[in-house]
Amino acid sequence: MLQRLFEQVRPWLEAMDVSDDPRGEILSMLESRVSLLEGEVARWRGLEGSDACASTNSFGSE
Repeated sequence: MLQRLFEQVRPWLEAMDVSDDPRGEILSMLESRVSLLEGEVARWRGLEGSDACASTNSFGSE
């Protein structure tokens, strides 16, 4: 019975062995990508706020 269970689980174990990232390179790449995206979001929010102020000021001055 244990042998049969092992035979069913073996493909999963082999797949996990291939995807192992002992040095954490994948996590490091994801962290840098998240950091980059957070910077872009902050920049867009800054532009959004300045555009809203500029359009309100130009609309109010007319």
